[in-house]
Amino acid sequence: MWGVHTLCTQGGQHTLCTGATHGRSVPILPLCCDSFFHPPLSFLPLPLSFLCPFLSFICLFLSFLCLFLSSASFFPLPFSFFHLPLSFICLFLFFLLCLFFASFFFLCFMSFFLSFFLLCLSFFLSFFCAFLTFLFAFLLPLFFFHLPTDVMMVTPWLAPIVWNGTFDIDILNAQFHKRDVHIGLTVFALKKYTVFLENFIETAEKYFMVGHKVHYYVFTDRPQDIPSLSLAEGRTLDVTEVTSYKRWQDVTMRRMQIISENCLQRFIFEVDYLVCADVDMIFSDHVGVEILSDVFAAIHPGFFQANRKKFTNERRPRSHGFIPKDEGDYYYTGLASFCHNAMMADKVKKWRYFLYYKPTKVLSPEYVWNNYYGSSVYVPSKRFVHVEKDYVRIRSD
Repeated sequence: MWGVHTLCTQGGQHTLCTGATHGRSVPILPLCCDSFFHPPLSFLPLPLSFLCPFLSFICLFLSFLCLFLSSASFFPLPFSFFHLPLSFICLFLFFLLCLFFASFFFLCFMSFFLSFFLLCLSFFLSFFCAFLTFLFAFLLPLFFFHLPTDVMMVTPWLAPIVWNGTFDIDILNAQFHKRDVHIGLTVFALKKYTVFLENFIETAEKYFMVGHKVHYYVFTDRPQDIPSLSLAEGRTLDVTEVTSYKRWQDVTMRRMQIISENCLQRFIFEVDYLVCADVDMIFSDHVGVEILSDVFAAIHPGFFQANRKKFTNERRPRSHGFIPKDEGDYYYTGLASFCHNAMMADKVKKWRYFLYYKPTKVLSPEYVWNNYYGSSVYVPSKRFVHVEKDYVRIRSD
């Protein structure tokens, strides 16, 4: 039979007396009377004393739920409730609530030292959970996940944007083999830039259009410096001597003219697709027929997350290349977009270039990356990368 609980003191020991025992004393554990902070048991009403641990458990549950949602928002799942800064704030607030109810309850019923320990433990759990959030939200996707999240897969004009994992290369290779396509790759090795050519061709043999017929077109002012290179079956190298210029601005403009002239005279008859690249780059991963289309262009790695107003396009209204700040969809790498446009323009209407012609396929920044911009969780695979160099030394005569 249950009775009314009362608190008795006999010989310095706290005992619990009930009506059912007719005044007999039953010893219980000491409650640390020597603590310098110890409120009496009657400090809290009985319903609230049961409510505190229950609320603490609820807060703890919500904290881990917040951790799960914050980590899930960075995984390819159909829901996303929290981003990284908000998840940190929510975790900390939930654990502060848990800390308040837990410490408030134990300060009323146990010793001060145990309560202080629980206080420190709560703070430790708060920071530990925040660390787990950072781990799930940033580090794990960086090292273990290769499909980009929160990036555009299709342009506003419904052209595909090629990212790693968005295509089946075996199916594409089978289709292009049936057509027996020939791919041209143009590269300019002028002045001291000839030192980059050997590494460029060697990495291209390893990663560029493997299994397909490729024609390398090398334009140089120093043909005697071109090394002898071993090529796979079905791949050829053609070296053409061109005149160089003192200023690099003139070299760049002359390069565009040379490409246009050869599109009309040679490329139209020798290759089906033309890819233009800089010699001071290397292939570090496979670049295949997934990039080929009527007109394709690569997004500049330094501007793929930037607002269009920050694009460094020509802003002078009197210029033929003028592009207003409120126009332009993406910022493309200059030579790659020009090169194939020139070839297609010569096929349709000679010497007419499509300034605002939309590309039928857009390549993600992984196809023309520069380590100057560091790493990005959105670009786990760097297929075509700029080589680090000393511009002052390499451009000096």
